[in-house]
Amino acid sequence: MAEEVLIISPGKISSHLTSSLLAVAFLTSFGSSMLYGYNLAVVNSPAGYIKDFYNRTVVSRNGTGLNEEALTLMYSLTVSVFAIGGLIGSLMVGTLVTKFGR
Repeated sequence: MAEEVLIISPGKISSHLTSSLLAVAFLTSFGSSMLYGYNLAVVNSPAGYIKDFYNRTVVSRNGTGLNEEALTLMYSLTVSVFAIGGLIGSLMVGTLVTKFGR
């Protein structure tokens, strides 16, 4: 759990949770999960079009279409790249900002 550290006097450290700290932590967690869910919904809404694009591309290259399992696998990989890209970007941003600036 998050704890707030207060220095009462030199040499003494007191830690306790405050209601405002818990409220901010809860709201931040809830807000960020809502944004992530919204972004996944935005990616999922054109699922039929993306799968159709994949199928048409494979048909034009190979002459045969994909079965439903292969289309779902390719689409799932496409959607998961969003989360993986966010992870990699969040790990790299500190170094990039330090090197190139904002």
